[in-house]
Amino acid sequence: MNSDPYYEISAVSLAVGFILLVIPSGFSKLLRLGIVKDLIWGAVRAAIQLMIVGALLGWVLSRREPYIPVAGLFLMLLSAGINAQRRQKFPYPWLWLKATGVIVTATILPLVFILIFVVRADPWYTPRLMIPLAGMVMGNSMSAVVLGLDRFYAGFKDRWALIEARLALGASRYQACLPVVRGAARASLLPIINTMMIIGIVHLPGMIVGQITAGGDPNQAARYQLMIMYAIATANALATFGVIFLGISRFMTNHHQIRYETVREDLQ
Repeated sequence: MNSDPYYEISAVSLAVGFILLVIPSGFSKLLRLGIVKDLIWGAVRAAIQLMIVGALLGWVLSRREPYIPVAGLFLMLLSAGINAQRRQKFPYPWLWLKATGVIVTATILPLVFILIFVVRADPWYTPRLMIPLAGMVMGNSMSAVVLGLDRFYAGFKDRWALIEARLALGASRYQACLPVVRGAARASLLPIINTMMIIGIVHLPGMIVGQITAGGDPNQAARYQLMIMYAIATANALATFGVIFLGISRFMTNHHQIRYETVREDLQ
């Protein structure tokens, strides 16, 4: 068993760490980027949010009722869907609801799989496993939704004439949009692929760092991280293709015709 001490961070020590933000603030001032206020506000907001989350997680992890972690999970998923709409360059009404549906599907499927068949948690909804694993998978799913839909919309806007020509030649709406779909899917999936390429060599991700600093076994930390990377890759793929399908359905009818009014309204 690891006998190394666990080093706690006090509130005073955390405040000392805030001094590091002097460096990016200085660069912003020097180059007149105009982001100092956003940087400071982002740091303060992150501190407030994480302190609240830390307190809530302490309560959630101490409970044994299954509905509490499950309810917390769905609140997180709803928040992810709302934030996905806010980060879109081309938002439209009720996008947050559809984005939430995609993120729910993309997160729950790999999450439940790894909890039941890989970790073999008993019970499967064990809060100290489900909540942190869900947070990592969900955050990446949300990013995949935002990036995938944004790239699809941009590609549709740039290749409008090509899509019309393909439809005129008898292609289905999926065949007509295939070049745009490929571009959006690549852009959305490349970040996780690149991360897997350098993980452990250039980059030590959060799960490994967290378990090691908490005194855990580095070998187990590496296995947990590998498991979560596979889950994230799966979730990103599900989220990407789910949101691209929503984009196609938004812009084209079941009869393989472009909804011109919708396209002009969304992409103006």
